[in-house]
Amino acid sequence: MFTTSSWIDEELFAQAYPYLNLGAGYNVVLAKRTAIPVKAFAAQCTLAYSGGLNLLESFVIRAAATFSPTIEEFVDLTAVDLDIAEYLIESLIRVELICQNEDGALLLTDKGKEFYQRLLREDNIDKGIVGYQEFFTGQLQLLASENDFVNISDQDTQLLNINIEKILSLTIPSQEQLQETFLGMTDADPYFGYKLLSAQIQDSLEQKGIPVGVLLIHDVMTDSLHIKVFDLLRERFNPAFEQYYDPSHIAQVTDLVIEEENADFDDSYAEIYQNYLAEVEQARLGALEDIRKNFVYELVVDHRIKPRFLELIEEAKHEILLLSPWVRNFAMEALIEPLTNAAKRGVRVIIAWGIDTDITPGIREENRMWMQRFKHAKLPSGLPGVFFVWTGNHHRKEIIVDQRHYVIGSFNWLSYRGEKIGNLKIRGESALFIHLAQIAKEGREYFKELVAPALKRDWKYYLANLHAQQERNTCISVWVHLGMYEKALQAIQMLLGNSGDDHPALAEQAWELMEETLEANRSMTDPKELAGVLNEIAQMRQPAADVVKQNCNTST
Repeated sequence: MFTTSSWIDEELFAQAYPYLNLGAGYNVVLAKRTAIPVKAFAAQCTLAYSGGLNLLESFVIRAAATFSPTIEEFVDLTAVDLDIAEYLIESLIRVELICQNEDGALLLTDKGKEFYQRLLREDNIDKGIVGYQEFFTGQLQLLASENDFVNISDQDTQLLNINIEKILSLTIPSQEQLQETFLGMTDADPYFGYKLLSAQIQDSLEQKGIPVGVLLIHDVMTDSLHIKVFDLLRERFNPAFEQYYDPSHIAQVTDLVIEEENADFDDSYAEIYQNYLAEVEQARLGALEDIRKNFVYELVVDHRIKPRFLELIEEAKHEILLLSPWVRNFAMEALIEPLTNAAKRGVRVIIAWGIDTDITPGIREENRMWMQRFKHAKLPSGLPGVFFVWTGNHHRKEIIVDQRHYVIGSFNWLSYRGEKIGNLKIRGESALFIHLAQIAKEGREYFKELVAPALKRDWKYYLANLHAQQERNTCISVWVHLGMYEKALQAIQMLLGNSGDDHPALAEQAWELMEETLEANRSMTDPKELAGVLNEIAQMRQPAADVVKQNCNTST
């Protein structure tokens, strides 16, 4: 049986305490190491290492190792769309597996060479693995070693709220289940980066368990017990494990005693204890009030979404980034005025849209039409304030405002009215409004990744159709608004060509627009960064200005 000295395992308490977030009046009254029985299995597997890369990414690595193609050669070889190929290669460059030489050929870095050797070395290997099936969720978990299992004792089974025979009656998993487990792994899992090719799975007849720590939390306000279960293998609390235990049952089998602090004491101590409870209550109410004042999440559903969306537009001070698969007239009618007013307040609005995979003349014309619809949406500087970028191939429905607010959900912002009209039944939708700068900034970076290939595509279209000034203006403005200055400078340099005198007058117009946009954004830009970009423009403009002057002299 248990003894009172076993109520608190000090070592376990010290290990788990940093992960606890206890409020006022919550006390740990029991902390005990135990084990959860699991259905263990072993498997002899044939695995192939991929490092978490998909098939195309692995092919890029192998191509860089064997014949070092350029991006254009890679596209010709694979028939992969150029934008997709560039995205793949940029992602591999970002993780330092490949690089490009001055001729544009793809080469392996030192890290990439080690990775490639491992791909070859572990292309088809045999490994013995062990794991278990979790009873309540049915999920499979793989362990790094059989030593991660522990034996089950009588005391372990006494604590359980479930018959151990039920757990052991589970059937062994199938190869399909095991393959799904490999596909869903993260870099925290022991076999992350491997693909399962085949497996022979065997049942384990021994009773095995996984080590956990059970903590009972006493709430002094309600005099109730709550349970937390700490996964000792992964060093985190796991709510799914709480189903194995009942707090009252554990208190009973361990003979746990919680002193009634207000019982059998004189009136003076009773008064002190009541004051203590009042302080606890006040502290909890204060914490709730702080949460209400500084809430970071709002879950909004159905007809409440559209009004909250419009409120967010009104609250915007600097920037609205919108992602929507579709843009439809009947939904945009209600947004033209709010977005136009936002632009007049100095808010830059960039809309990334399009679900089709390829841009067509019709789609390009539709994008121009939407820009035309917002021709009166001007910033205080007089520059355009609303931009449409057709990115294609996305189904994202997100809003990022002022790098502080991030919204994601099922609501189609620009193609669904979502308004409650009389008794008309509204479609069920949901949206999560997250008011955390860290999340919003991360979402903004993903937004930039999404629009970058589309802007590059539209600039190429402009170079081939120099009358397409709307594409030119949109590309430069969006690059500058998003802080992608190098992209804008490199694009303008293309107007000069290798000789430096292809289209100097057009380059001058583009630089002027870039300068005007930078000046309009001065209050939102780091002064040093702004000065650096303006200086770089000045240096690039001088040779082009000399060419323009020379051309004028020649013509006269």
